[in-house]
Amino acid sequence: MLDSIEVLFDHPDFVVINKPNNIAVQNESHQSGILPILCQQLQVEKLWLVHRLDKVTSGILILAKHSQAAAIFGQLFEEKQIEKYYLAISSKKPKKKQGAIKGGMKKSQR
Repeated sequence: MLDSIEVLFDHPDFVVINKPNNIAVQNESHQSGILPILCQQLQVEKLWLVHRLDKVTSGILILAKHSQAAAIFGQLFEEKQIEKYYLAISSKKPKKKQGAIKGGMKKSQR
């Protein structure tokens, strides 16, 4: 079980965390999610999720500390004022023409 979450930035209106992989944001039947752990860690009653990361995905997650901040972040994401980047790391080189890029992602040869 995870006891604490790495906080990267703590602002009066929001918090930025480093979400570890293989833990859900919200509670699951057999595992506590990040929200209740972080609420206890920060000693706040509630946090608002302004975007999501899948359970298996690690990365930066923004959580609002009140509904007004959540609304502002929601608008910023909707207006594309906040950009999200994804990086996949693999131990193997993909075969030629393997995989697919879906959505608004762009191909890169990094």
